[in-house]
Amino acid sequence: MFWTISKTIGLRVSPEEEMKGLDIGEHGMEAYAGFQVFCTT
Repeated sequence: MFWTISKTIGLRVSPEEEMKGLDIGEHGMEAYAGFQVFCTT
């Protein structure tokens, strides 16, 4: 079943949607308003 899905519609979201968060992509709103991810590299 997973092989069929991965070959047709895919199992992962786009890198842009992954960075924005799936709440916005799927529901059109943020689940945790004001939450920010900080990178310290």
